[in-house]
Amino acid sequence: MRSVKAAILLAGSLLLLALPVQSAPGNLNGRVVGGEDAGKNQFPHQVSLRNGGSHTCGGSILSRNYILTASHCVSNEDANHVITPIAAERFTIRAGSNDRFSGGVIIQVAEVIVHEEYGKLLNDVALLRLETPLILSASTQPIALPTEDTPADVDVIISGWGRIKHQGDLPRYLQYNTLKSISLDRCNQLIGWGIQSELCLIHEANNGACNGDSGGPAVYNNELVGVAGFVWSACGTTYPDGYARVYYHNAWIRNNSDVKYWGEVIQLDLYKIGHLRLYLDDKLLMVGHCPFEKMTTGKVTILFCSFLLFLVLPVQSAPGKLNGRVVGGEDAVKNQFPHQVSLRNGGSHTCGGSILSRNYILTASHCVSNEDANHVITPIAAERFTIRAGSNDRFSGGVIIQVAEVIVHEEYGNFLNDVALLRLETPLILSTSIQPIALPTEDTPADVDVIISGWGRIKHQGDLPRYLQYNTLKSITTEQCEELIEFGFEGELCLIHPVDNGACNGDSGGPAVYNNEVVGVAGFVVGRCGTSNPDGYARVFYFKDWIKKHSDV
Repeated sequence: MRSVKAAILLAGSLLLLALPVQSAPGNLNGRVVGGEDAGKNQFPHQVSLRNGGSHTCGGSILSRNYILTASHCVSNEDANHVITPIAAERFTIRAGSNDRFSGGVIIQVAEVIVHEEYGKLLNDVALLRLETPLILSASTQPIALPTEDTPADVDVIISGWGRIKHQGDLPRYLQYNTLKSISLDRCNQLIGWGIQSELCLIHEANNGACNGDSGGPAVYNNELVGVAGFVWSACGTTYPDGYARVYYHNAWIRNNSDVKYWGEVIQLDLYKIGHLRLYLDDKLLMVGHCPFEKMTTGKVTILFCSFLLFLVLPVQSAPGKLNGRVVGGEDAVKNQFPHQVSLRNGGSHTCGGSILSRNYILTASHCVSNEDANHVITPIAAERFTIRAGSNDRFSGGVIIQVAEVIVHEEYGNFLNDVALLRLETPLILSTSIQPIALPTEDTPADVDVIISGWGRIKHQGDLPRYLQYNTLKSITTEQCEELIEFGFEGELCLIHPVDNGACNGDSGGPAVYNNEVVGVAGFVVGRCGTSNPDGYARVFYFKDWIKKHSDV
């Protein structure tokens, strides 16, 4: 093996970093060497690791509680080569912003976990446990661990706030570049570093990682495959850059964090195509939409809705007589839920909704929006949607009215702020079968009966009922919800129930009612429909001001 000329990518000594980083931000148009500015929310897993308030390394969000970075970013080595973690109180992270000077959130690190066998650039991975769990959003997202080893000769994306050239400036805004993976034999041939736990990434001259990128991510197939470690000789040479190979360290990461195994959280609409990954803990992990068909990639099974026709045909077929129910529920009687509407996409039922006034319907954001690969959320065109009001029969009766405007909550993402408003093209004519429901006058207490209703599936992957169903669930505290499914957010209302009860696909956006007030908007179930896990509803009391601001209520 060659003598080590490798330059660790920690951004200089801490004193060297502190002065330029803490100076006035100015306008630095720099880049990861040869890279370019990242787009908004393009790398929501990326964090800036700050030592003494200044950027020093990068890191990747693995869960609400844990960040993956490099051991050399968070440890010291003495003259006897004894490595000790730096005190956790020195470190904070900035998440949710491309600007290393502002935006997003800053969270204190509570614990530094250095790999026990770190040394001489090997096993250069570390975990940071956060003092306060991250609140996930479009700009703050976990990234998946790799499901298989990274092959050679594939494009791998790196990102960070590292210097724009050897001994150059640090950029203000997050940069990224695309490098190429090479085999261990090739890495050994080029820099004498063909080690199983290392991932070598090659690039042209004047490209690659540099000081300040250490600990940051290398991504392939939307999975975290590398942790930035070192460059050879200088930044921007034609030598490959050295990254810790995350696949090699998967077990260590899981043993020392709350990233355990794949689970499943299902949003309850009938139209969504695609999937999201959400790592929270061993109970709430992968987020999937519409579990009608399965697509397997490596060891990961993605749940998806196939295509729209797959849904439209059974919904538009002859009604027949389906005696199904909201899981464990029963048929609603005439005019029992005059506030309930069926939200129809392309003429087919996809979600529920609640009448707030003659002009406005309350539903879920995920029912009426799409999310692209960069986690940018856009409303679906209003002309796609109609509502059926005034009927318990999802095929007939009542009135059908065109939606004129879709208003998605500005901060919707990852099941949070999952509320939306629909402005109708023609005002509803109120009657005994068509009535608005009041917003809550006070927050929903725990341990009270809450009534849900909808045309959702009667069991997991079961039929859709023809007639409106309802069931009675029980509210629980935010603390209980956190304990059971790690979703104790003040904007969420968790409703618990026995096995073979609760909400299911097609209930999304529909109401949860307490004291004749709409207190919840159906959002998700954990695992599958009808488990003993609580169901997740947006807490309407939390969104009252937003609803009033965007409607005529």
